[in-house]
Amino acid sequence: MFSSLWGGRKADAHAVDPFRLGNRDEVLTAGGGGSADGSGGAGAAGEGDLIVPHLASSSGAKLPFERLFKSATALLMDTATSEYDFIVEFFGERMQRDMDRAGMHEDALAAEKEAQSTATTPGSTTSKGSAGSGSSSGGYPHVEERGRSGLLPLSRDKDLFKLVFRPTEALFLKHLEKYLSGCHDALSVLLLIRVLCAHNIAMQYRRVHCLDALFDRMNMTLWPKFKQIFDANVRSVQELDANARDGHHPAKEGGRKAHPLATRYADYASGILRLNRGYDDAILSSNLARLSREVNEFLKRSAALAPTTRMQLVYLLNCYKTIMSVLAAGGSVRPGASASATTVSHADSDEYRFWHAASEDQIAEYVKLELQEKFGGVIQTIVAAEKARAGLGGAYASSAPSSSASLPAEVRESVANAVQEFKLKWSKGVIADLHKRIHESFGYDNAAAAGGAAGGAAAAAGKAGGAKGGAPTASAGASGSPESSLARQVFMKVVAELMMYNSRLEELSKKAELKQAANLPTPTHFRMEILPFKQCCPI
Repeated sequence: MFSSLWGGRKADAHAVDPFRLGNRDEVLTAGGGGSADGSGGAGAAGEGDLIVPHLASSSGAKLPFERLFKSATALLMDTATSEYDFIVEFFGERMQRDMDRAGMHEDALAAEKEAQSTATTPGSTTSKGSAGSGSSSGGYPHVEERGRSGLLPLSRDKDLFKLVFRPTEALFLKHLEKYLSGCHDALSVLLLIRVLCAHNIAMQYRRVHCLDALFDRMNMTLWPKFKQIFDANVRSVQELDANARDGHHPAKEGGRKAHPLATRYADYASGILRLNRGYDDAILSSNLARLSREVNEFLKRSAALAPTTRMQLVYLLNCYKTIMSVLAAGGSVRPGASASATTVSHADSDEYRFWHAASEDQIAEYVKLELQEKFGGVIQTIVAAEKARAGLGGAYASSAPSSSASLPAEVRESVANAVQEFKLKWSKGVIADLHKRIHESFGYDNAAAAGGAAGGAAAAAGKAGGAKGGAPTASAGASGSPESSLARQVFMKVVAELMMYNSRLEELSKKAELKQAANLPTPTHFRMEILPFKQCCPI
């Protein structure tokens, strides 16, 4: 059968990235698992996907274990169904005759015994048949399977089937355990679980339960192995040394280059999410959330090695956006490989929302840092003046303009100086300078460097995410790469925050009757400054 393929070489000898699902999940949809309604055999749903053993052996094709497993179990399903039909039809009729004869003999004995009892006990009211049972059928209940005409004791047909198929089942378990003993690919194990689930459903539609015990035993072998591999992956992240001299220091290229773990994790999470879609396994989701937290902790440990706070934030944001772009695209694609036809966006997943929330926190910190570097003195003056104004009570806020003298003179002077400083920096093109710094920090295409995220899928995911009203995806609203979208997002938030401080400064200067307030930029000025960057730059 398939023993030559299973035992002749390692089934996973071909190059497979254990952290990237790629198009391996097409084994679940390319046929070979029986039709959904159970109307056809395993081969009827897609014979082209099933493996012909002698042709595969002669061609020397390197096949993934998932395909071997699917083809072999599909053949097993068809063979077992046919064999089970034969056992029920052929042996069932003969056994039924034997059981009927045994029932007639018991009825005769019961009648004779009742007659004797009546003869020896005058006036007895013992009813006929109370001492025997005409429906006992020799102690075997009559169970009808699949609406067949032949009736067969359930325990007897199971015993006969097991007797015939015990060597075959042992062979399947042997090769499965042999593969798992050297397997470190959690996605492959999860694929086997999904293949087995599809086959089990097909057998239930056929109303043939002769393989239930075998499928249960396989599941009990596969799930612990998946958990073992997954836990090992989590431990590896926990024990990963952020100080390792592996060329991935956060200061490299100014923090613009994301750590390779970001892309590897995103691919791994995308694969698990894709294989969990439609199953919604809560245990898988909780384990994936645990891995996400550990990856985030490692990225923060790695970022702490950067020499400046700004570089730490740039590094973390680039890592987060790399993860989000891969999740939004449904996984990355190796150079030269084709994307899976089953790829879907995970922008609606809990993992994407987790990284989106973490990214928003770091963006807020970056905006605060950027404005402190450019307008630290102005911001400090605004905060101090507002505190002084609040300390004067409501009288200042509701008083006439002539009461502005109640504001301390030193505060009025500091507000006037802040207005002059803001005007000076505005005249020197502060918006253009901010754009340049932000684009230099977040314009690096990490997804392309890592092998390329599926841009078309990411763009579609961005539109879908926006339509659903969920968290914005990495590519939503951007004409360039997801990293350019990050630059745009940060830039617009910095400008919005700057506009807010400008408005607060204008209000303070008006309350203090400062003539310089008329020279502060207006919202129209801000829009005119931003317009060239929207039209000409990739953000």
